[in-house]
Amino acid sequence: MAKRIKAGIKDAKQNIKRKEQNRYYKTRIKNLIKEATDAQNKEDFLEKAKKAISFIDHAVSKGVIHKNTAARKKSNLMKEISRF
Repeated sequence: MAKRIKAGIKDAKQNIKRKEQNRYYKTRIKNLIKEATDAQNKEDFLEKAKKAISFIDHAVSKGVIHKNTAARKKSNLMKEISRF
């Protein structure tokens, strides 16, 4: 029977934890953007967009998404303001 390497077991556990955290961040970003785009009036949109942008920036600082991806998401979100 092969010996298990402690570092390999630890890596596997860390990967599982990171995957769960990344999924949480990415799902939350999608939901916040959707909430903002579904807003009925300009004030509501701006409030929800501000919250989404703040969370996107937080995800970048955690290393979940790339800064250019965040910039694109924020830009597309602000383009939606022209609907009002």
